[in-house]
Amino acid sequence: MWSLFLSLLEEMYPVDEVGTILDGVKQLIKGQVTEEMEKLAQQSVLYLRQVFLQAEGNGVAINVDLSQLDDASVTQRTPEQYTDACGCAASSS
Repeated sequence: MWSLFLSLLEEMYPVDEVGTILDGVKQLIKGQVTEEMEKLAQQSVLYLRQVFLQAEGNGVAINVDLSQLDDASVTQRTPEQYTDACGCAASSS
């Protein structure tokens, strides 16, 4: 794989070599993004578990409307839109 990147020092490239280089870069990026997304998903699950356990320990009932997960207009909102929709104040950290 590194030989592909070392060949980038050349000034001209054959079309097939450009395709090979781009395929290599694509695979590296895809692997990295997949790994990061899996890590984010695991962290989100752990965070939510902690929130739910803490709520349960304090006697707080949490109601979740799971139908919103299927609503594209809700799932594509930006963080600012969520803040506006719930009337929450954004934290200024």
